[in-house]
Amino acid sequence: ACAYRAYFPLFCITMDTTTLFPSLSYAVNICAGIMLVSTLLVLTQKGLQACINLYIMHSFLLGLAMGIVAFGMGEPHLYIGVALTMLLKVLLIPGMLLWMVHEIRVNREVQFYLNTSSSLLVAGALTVFSFYLTNRVFALSALVSETALTMSLSMMLIGFFIMISRTQAVTQMLGFLFMENSLFLLATVTTF
Repeated sequence: ACAYRAYFPLFCITMDTTTLFPSLSYAVNICAGIMLVSTLLVLTQKGLQACINLYIMHSFLLGLAMGIVAFGMGEPHLYIGVALTMLLKVLLIPGMLLWMVHEIRVNREVQFYLNTSSSLLVAGALTVFSFYLTNRVFALSALVSETALTMSLSMMLIGFFIMISRTQAVTQMLGFLFMENSLFLLATVTTF
């Protein structure tokens, strides 16, 4: 029985997760895959506005993946996390970043320590390392999606790489925010 039924009857819709589990896994994998692509695209962008827009897309897909898990697994408390993610990570934080860039008059060109080709090679190596590591460690686990777990680990490593390979504080902060989103995806996928 749902403990929230008296207060929030719409949140207490239960699903038969045995039939929904494969499509739930596919939907979470699609969200995680697009998140990984947006993380890789940050490495190729030279404009700060484009990097912030990719962060907005990354955060929206995180909220969507959390919503899919909340609906598919029948976890109504995750809807609060979805609402907070959409409010804070899709609206408030990017708005503050854009305001900060405008007020401080930060150089809108992103500067790199490594060129784009080298950055993409390192990101590819980090992704391959993530797939190798998760195949070894989680071979017998029953998670929502092992692929989403692997992609979230890969995005964490790429976010860390963004932090250390950029020269401006704003893009280093964006790398940290990408790592944070990836950690939330990792927690959502491994916990439920």
